[in-house]
Amino acid sequence: MKNRTKTMVSGLGAVAITTLLLTGCAGGQSKIEACNSIAKTVSSASTEVSSSMSNFQSDPTGAAKSMKTMAASFKTAAGKVTQSDIKPLADKAAAAMDTFSSDFTKLAADPKTADTSAVQASSQKMSDTFTALQKACTQ
Repeated sequence: MKNRTKTMVSGLGAVAITTLLLTGCAGGQSKIEACNSIAKTVSSASTEVSSSMSNFQSDPTGAAKSMKTMAASFKTAAGKVTQSDIKPLADKAAAAMDTFSSDFTKLAADPKTADTSAVQASSQKMSDTFTALQKACTQ
């Protein structure tokens, strides 16, 4: 019984060491892991945001709320990225999304007097940062 326990502990130790070595070789989070993590967040929130945006005319506050929720979710996801090539791009995209969300909320609150050029500019900035992030993830 003692030998069996010793063999099992040795085997578990070897598995643990192998896992640690492989993780060490990867240098932490891989580019694929970072991109997949972000993609999951965007995918899960995009359906809700798309639906809310299509209903903007009838429920601008709901659309703004959905955008704010997605921006917060993306910021959380970007905060979990540690991969050195993706991290700065994810942070820029999160900041751009946050700015757009803020501008969009102002538009939703008062569409007649809101600064639509600010919304367009922040939308373009958000699009540009996501394009850069997507490009980095597909290289």
